[in-house]
Amino acid sequence: VDQRYRSYTVDPLFADRCLFFCAGVIVLTLCVNATTLELFVEWFRLSEISPAEQEVYKGALKYLEETYHDYLDEIQRSHVHPEFISARWEWVKRLAVSDLSGEFRPPGGEDEDTNNAPTPR
Repeated sequence: VDQRYRSYTVDPLFADRCLFFCAGVIVLTLCVNATTLELFVEWFRLSEISPAEQEVYKGALKYLEETYHDYLDEIQRSHVHPEFISARWEWVKRLAVSDLSGEFRPPGGEDEDTNNAPTPR
């Protein structure tokens, strides 16, 4: 601790004690919160999704998929960006919103190599 603050109090270790106690309270708070947070979430059932939330998510997902398909069709038909001509649109469709599993599987089966990207012209 800076020596300037020691001269303002009668106790020269006051600033060090304040720092120690504040750090101790912070560490103990973090330890208690870290160990009990999961129990509170399960006890109050905060991880469950209500039927209303499910309907909102379904509506949002439906809107995003419709918008995605419209935009994808527009990009495929557009001649403004010639670099999109060599794109593998089946892969684009699998990587985007329509594949919600998070896993990438190349179109055409398991045997196809996923690392062969189109070569730039």
